[in-house]
Amino acid sequence: MARSRTYLEMKEEAYRYADATGDVLRHPLADVGRWVNKGLAELYDLLVEARGRDYYRSSSTITLVSGTVDYALPATFYKLVGFRRTDGGALLPYDPAQDAELRDGAAMMPNSPRYYQLRGANVTFLPTPGTGTVECDFVPAFVDLSADGDTFDGVSGWEDYAALFAARRMAIKDEAFELAATLAGDMAGLAERVRRLAPTRDSGAARRVKDVRGQQQHSRMRWWR
Repeated sequence: MARSRTYLEMKEEAYRYADATGDVLRHPLADVGRWVNKGLAELYDLLVEARGRDYYRSSSTITLVSGTVDYALPATFYKLVGFRRTDGGALLPYDPAQDAELRDGAAMMPNSPRYYQLRGANVTFLPTPGTGTVECDFVPAFVDLSADGDTFDGVSGWEDYAALFAARRMAIKDEAFELAATLAGDMAGLAERVRRLAPTRDSGAARRVKDVRGQQQHSRMRWWR
């Protein structure tokens, strides 16, 4: 990551964009901070949409308990990248219609779950697992900054989106609608920049556009049929 900015720096930048430096009576610091966090949340979603796993990917180990199918997802879970068994092999999603047949197949291979289904804050693994571990690769949720020294990595100046967001809210409050429109245009331009450049972080890793593995590997996973 290349460019971290503190919470305080982004709030100060918002005041400058709104031409309201030092005007904490009209625009309390707490309000500006709340708007900065709202802008950061939007920027975070833009980065996740563009190529979130490259920027924020995290992992958590789930310890399997024999006979137990439901497990809590990580507390910071936002979006799933995938589940994988630590002995090798990715788990595949299943739909409710497959529930019965997957449970019926448990006796054939009870120690090795093959499929998962997200259920609220939990995940269900089937067939019913024995012992072992599963790795959960996921994108964590954005957490609001609180202390002035807290930082956000804007990668390439993209944290300006949050400052612009807060400044726009300040301009609307001041009924400075022309300034608000200008700031909204700046936000749109920065959002487009993120969408265009964020996916090319690893320019040497081309995206696969077709299934080059074939169906044989997938069919081996459907051993109960």
